[in-house]
Parts: sequence; structure tokens; C-alpha cells
Amino acid sequence: MTERDTTPTVTILLASYNGAQHITEQLESIGAQTHENWRLIVSDDGSTDSTRDLVAQFAASFPKGQVTLIEGPKRGASSANFMSLMNQYNINSGEYVAFCDQDDVWYVDRLARGLNMLSPVSPEDIALYGSRTKITDEQLNPLGLSPLFERPQSFANALVQNFAGGNTMLMTPGAADELALLAGQTREVVAHDWWAYLIVSALGGQIFYDPVPTLFYRQHDANLIGSNMGFRAQMRRVRGLFDGQYKRWNRTNITALRLAVDRVSPDIRARIDMFEVLNQASGLSALRKLSALGLYRQTNLSQFALWLGAFLGRL
Repeated sequence: MTERDTTPTVTILLASYNGAQHITEQLESIGAQTHENWRLIVSDDGSTDSTRDLVAQFAASFPKGQVTLIEGPKRGASSANFMSLMNQYNINSGEYVAFCDQDDVWYVDRLARGLNMLSPVSPEDIALYGSRTKITDEQLNPLGLSPLFERPQSFANALVQNFAGGNTMLMTPGAADELALLAGQTREVVAHDWWAYLIVSALGGQIFYDPVPTLFYRQHDANLIGSNMGFRAQMRRVRGLFDGQYKRWNRTNITALRLAVDRVSPDIRARIDMFEVLNQASGLSALRKLSALGLYRQTNLSQFALWLGAFLGRL
């Protein structure tokens, strides 16, 4: 028997769009994984450069069917492409699922490490893994690490903050099945990775956060969503709070959560209801609701911003 016959299969979902400049390095890092039992589905959203050709060249080095190129939804945003991928994922496959960005470079143990951390739960259980990243410039020169989150991962955290980048996420077949069912019903998400954290935690699933980086996150002008590191990132979040962006995001998340409300516990259902009321509140009333919900973010500064946003009616 080969390693592919005896270890879990991981389906890697890669959303691509005009990624020719960096996608080869990412593909090669997938091919170099110490966990060899993987298949790759690339959803291309209408690239006009050589992205599709590079994927085809990579696919030629592997058995037929291990690398598949499909058409994306052509909606212009990577999260829409990932949601389309989840919708098309075969929910009966019983495979683990990993998200993958086109311009990162994975550590060789990216999949093996995630699978090891998920090993305490059965494949049928709902569980989601994510890690820190090593942030680099366009030439992969290290710039630092993504923030270390030391507070617990939970639904109370997921309502106001994501816990890890989607490029690091790996989920059990049980979680993938749930997300695949909902992806086709969900019209809009703020971000596919935040949505995954929200749904998995709402369903009572387990969240595994790895403080050790598993990939190089390439920071450049074309990134749709930049890293959380540095002064500019902090100012971007502050602007989002005061211009009402967070309030709009929370409405979008509430709408997405409503699609799963028949499969969550009464406690989670009540929390969703109260969060929706909080979304319309301000002043002391909003602060009382925020306290009752026990919502929290991962740093003291962002927690202060959360309280301030609630008081100003911006949540």
C-alpha cells in the first residue's frame, strides 16, 4: 500500500485570478507536501494571463484527476470564488478540505501539521483548524508574524472577529459537509474564512488554533485583504468601525447565520437574535447587550474598539 492509500485525503480548494506571477511557487509548495494524499481543485475566475496554462503544466506532473481546473463564478471577489468551490465540493467524498490562496508559499508540513492537530476528533466531527502565518514582502523576505491570538476561539469571538486566515484553514469532512450544504444557499459573505469560523462555531464544532505559522503570506499591492500587522492595518480597522463598514459586515454575517439557525442549539439561536438587536442599538443599551452576549476580540485595543463601536451604534 502507498501513503495515498492509508492516510486521509485532503481536497485543496484554490481560487485563482490573474495569478501567473506567483502561482507556480504556490503550486510547487503543494506538490512538496509531506502529506502526499491530496487532490487540488483550482477555480479560475476568468484569468487573462497565463494562470490557467501554469495550472495545466502543474497538473501534467500528477496522475489524471489529482489536479482539476474548473471555471469560477466570475464575480470578481476571491470569497465568491471560494464559496463557489465549497458549493461544488463533493459532500459525499469524506475528505478533509483546505483553502489555498494563489500567491502564498506553504511550508512542507502545512497539511500534515493541520491533520495532526485535528487528529483528536473523528472525521465525522465538525472541526476547523487555522494557524498563524509568516508575513513576507513580494520577494518572500520576512516582515514578521501575524498576531498571536491567546484568547479562546468560540462563537462569542467569531461574531466579532475571525481567528485565522483562510489560507491556513483545514477542516474535517464533517465540517466540510456542513459548509458545502450552506455555501449554495448563502448569497453573500464578508469573507469565506470568517464565514467558516462563524458557522463551525455556531454548530458547536471545535476550533483548533495553531500559534505556529504554516505558510509564507506574501504581502503586495494586489492582495484583496492585507495582513493584520502594522499601523496601516490598525488604521484600516478604525476607519471600518467609524464609516459603518463593521455594521454592514455584521448584518451580512447575521443573514448567513440565519440559514443555519435550524441546526444550532437554542442558546446559539438566542445569541444570534440578541446580536441582531445589538446591530441596531447604541449607547448604554448596546453596551448592556454586548456584555450579556460576552463578545470579545483577541487584543485589549481591539476589545476597546468593540466597546466603543457598540456605544456609537457602529456594530
